[in-house]
Amino acid sequence: MDKRLIETKKIGICNFDYFCVDSTEKEITINGTTFPHGQTAWEVSMLGKEYITELLLLGGCLRQSFLYADMCDFQIGNYIEVKERILSVIDFIKDTPPFSHFDTQCSRDVVLDVFSDEHLKMLEQESRENPNFKHNRWYQILVAFVNVYVYLCTDTANFATLILNFTQNAVEQNCRDEKSLANLALIFFSSREVADLLDKSNPTECAEGVTMRPRATIVPAIPFDENMPDAVEIKKRIYYGRLMDFFVADFFDALAGGHYLWQCKYCGRYFLMTTGHRQLY
Repeated sequence: MDKRLIETKKIGICNFDYFCVDSTEKEITINGTTFPHGQTAWEVSMLGKEYITELLLLGGCLRQSFLYADMCDFQIGNYIEVKERILSVIDFIKDTPPFSHFDTQCSRDVVLDVFSDEHLKMLEQESRENPNFKHNRWYQILVAFVNVYVYLCTDTANFATLILNFTQNAVEQNCRDEKSLANLALIFFSSREVADLLDKSNPTECAEGVTMRPRATIVPAIPFDENMPDAVEIKKRIYYGRLMDFFVADFFDALAGGHYLWQCKYCGRYFLMTTGHRQLY
């Protein structure tokens, strides 16, 4: 067991079900790669309607497969289908930012372990002996993994709705400096209309929508590389269990640091503004 008071690993865990982000005033590091605050918001804005629609369909198929499996008597075949649905989500997103920044192979391996033949056979045996087998630790872990990937799909869609509407308001009101962006954020995120919009964009009744109160664990970290002993920097290492929590936290860190999205009036594309409040690209 690691008894050090701070974390010194250069790269922390970065699976979709549980991941950490190293954060400084202007940047974040995910899985060893460093980006400015706000880049993930920009990457979500660039996914496009067709991509997000397909992602939602995959998430919906996963949810339906699990609901059917959970409703029936325990049958291994039903849960193998659930596993394949999760793997389909990972295969769809693995090469596309912001998802490609994560350790997609390790995420896949963990899913294969949770839904392994050994664990499914164990649950099948227990289901025959115990009518309350769904309280079993492994069944609860299995359910948690289903929720992770259903949420991944819905969170991405909800967050895209959030930031695109915010950016549209920023462009219309020409909000380019930290003070005007803060005033806009106050009005925008206090709006009942925005809350209703997000509720309508949430495609599954059982899923929570966007929260402005990210759940995270923050620990001090000094990532250390033996090959670069002079490159030492103190960072906050922030652990998340849900993508939406990270999206929201990084979006507000970006605004606080003067980073924001902007839409070009000529080509319609979105850009991340990080230097100069009048910069166009």
